[in-house]
Amino acid sequence: VSTAFRERLRRREYENRIALVDALQHRRDFMAKMSHELRTPLHVIIGYADILLEELVPTEDDEARALVDRSRTCAVSLHRMISDLLDYAKVEAGKMEVRSEPVCVEEVVEQMEARFRPLIERKGLAMEVSCTGDVPAVTSDRERLEQILVNLIGNAVKFTERGSVSLDVCPLWGGAAPALAGFRFLEAGGRADEPARLAGPYVAILVHDTGVGIEAHDLLHLAEDFQQVAATAAGRGGTGLGLSISKRLAQLLGGRIAVRSRPGEGSTFALLLPASGPAQRAAA
Repeated sequence: VSTAFRERLRRREYENRIALVDALQHRRDFMAKMSHELRTPLHVIIGYADILLEELVPTEDDEARALVDRSRTCAVSLHRMISDLLDYAKVEAGKMEVRSEPVCVEEVVEQMEARFRPLIERKGLAMEVSCTGDVPAVTSDRERLEQILVNLIGNAVKFTERGSVSLDVCPLWGGAAPALAGFRFLEAGGRADEPARLAGPYVAILVHDTGVGIEAHDLLHLAEDFQQVAATAAGRGGTGLGLSISKRLAQLLGGRIAVRSRPGEGSTFALLLPASGPAQRAAA
């Protein structure tokens, strides 16, 4: 009787595990399908709003233009959240594709500067961009690299009301890395001193802001799925997936993301990418 009872329990446990795996797969498939289906009508809404603003709504009709512009802004925000869900579903299903190609990091950072400077200055903030030393070559996926930086810079702008947002590119040649003192990797249980030594040459892209900062106890869970820091999430919107997706994309690129922050003093996020060749400037 005891043996039969144990066998029945094992069989039930096995069936429950199979059912759970199937349910998780159905969830991933549903998220991927619905995210894709929802993006198409949003593209149409944004396109129609652009047409109205450019051709049909008179420039002197401030009220009508404000309504259309508000509708477009909401559609863009919704499109961004749906894109996060679609990327999350791809990563969860192991279907996120990355390419390997030579990438000029300084060129990508210059592109990010051109993209974000108008938004940053319109918010009354200063933007600073610098490059320290000769930057090694990087073999990576430029599109995914830009996606990570858009998220990190976008968060910096979102949570900064006064001061500045800065980008700094610097090489890390391995061994001691004083530039990363006090940083913590975006991984559960990561120690604050963990990035102090690196196995090989890296290129670090630092995104620094003078915003609200992050509490120490929140840093441990900062990049968990659907996680938002309570002190900064109120009224900000979003899915809570941006940093989670960025962390996973960085890992797919062979890199990592680290953070250093104090409440009221701002935050610095460091994207570390493995170097793949000699310095770009020297090669030029």
